[in-house]
Amino acid sequence: MPSGGRRLPPWTSPRGAAEAVPQRWSPCTPAGSGNHVTPPLRAGCCSYRVTPPVSGGGCSRPPRAPPAVDSPYLRAKQAQLIEKDPNKAVPLFWAAINSGERIESALKDMATVLKQANRAEEAIEAIRSFRHRCPNEAQESLDNILLDLYKKCGRTKEQIEMLTVKLRMVDEDLASGRWKAKLSKSHGRVVYLSLRDEKAR
Repeated sequence: MPSGGRRLPPWTSPRGAAEAVPQRWSPCTPAGSGNHVTPPLRAGCCSYRVTPPVSGGGCSRPPRAPPAVDSPYLRAKQAQLIEKDPNKAVPLFWAAINSGERIESALKDMATVLKQANRAEEAIEAIRSFRHRCPNEAQESLDNILLDLYKKCGRTKEQIEMLTVKLRMVDEDLASGRWKAKLSKSHGRVVYLSLRDEKAR
């Protein structure tokens, strides 16, 4: 402190001069330090441009088109359920089977359509010709469809042969004790069916 007891103004002291001099921003200044200064936002220096939205739609990306129904199986189901046109649905089911698209479902649905159109003989031939392309899990349901078609056509001999084979398989399972019950579908519901009930049915 100088003589005379007078206090110097803060801008004349070294500490006050350091505080009075404005800080300059530098990109090397670490964030969170005591000397960190927010960069000025002026044109040409550290300013940020915001792109305005495109007029008309509010989004620069074009709208996504809905998926086209170009699958033979989907078109066949549309002809079967919505248009109620079996003559249009059957060729589309054939196209789905030939292209390898959902063969099991297409084969079963086509058999149902052919049966409704009084063309059960064609449905029988279709199942017998293409059932080898379906998985093993679908063979039993295909057998049940065939039994129904044989009954509708009056082909009792084939129906008895299939029932005899099914009874033999049930007897083998009962003798071995491998299966006590099985899953079965009844009126759209999945139920547990014992082998003795299956044999009686």
